[in-house]
Amino acid sequence: MKIVAIALLLLLPASALPAGDAAEPCPEVTETEIIRYEPPQLWPDQRDFRDGHCWTTSLVVPRPDAYRCSTGNLIYDPCFVTECGEYVIAGADPSTGDPGFLIRLTEPLPESGDYTPTEDYVWMLELADGTVGVWASGATGIVGEKTIKVILSGHYGGDLVAIIGELNPGKVWTAERATLGLNEDGFYAKESELVAIRTIWQ
Repeated sequence: MKIVAIALLLLLPASALPAGDAAEPCPEVTETEIIRYEPPQLWPDQRDFRDGHCWTTSLVVPRPDAYRCSTGNLIYDPCFVTECGEYVIAGADPSTGDPGFLIRLTEPLPESGDYTPTEDYVWMLELADGTVGVWASGATGIVGEKTIKVILSGHYGGDLVAIIGELNPGKVWTAERATLGLNEDGFYAKESELVAIRTIWQ
């Protein structure tokens, strides 16, 4: 289970909340904003690129333009197709505006498959307190009977903090945020609470 914990930590976004005790009160969430991410069209002469390939569609974003790709030993999910079919965009972070970088494909993209449009999937989210999280893909973990869904960034004294179980859609979406510990039996919740979601990116 320690290997799983390390893998989860690698999924954290680069952004983190500023430290400090004198934080401003968080504005109340009256309605969750849902944003469909539209990646910018990057070109090789505008951004650095790396060689790589995509072997399946995204495990995170159920969209026909999103794939799971790798360059070197690193996996990026989702990666978005570009108007230039020889490249995909990887590492984008809509919470910070980082457009990511280009992967130059060494192999053709796999078939995208058929998708049924839904409105309840989540790629990234921002909680009411400004904490940002990314949807956990691949092997994650179980807390009791609840799956670890979203890995959260921020200053938590070194603890792994995550959204566990299903999100609760509504005018204001909510989720269970848990501070996790790890023992020989696996993950367990040290504490948890229901929190509001300010923004969802799809």
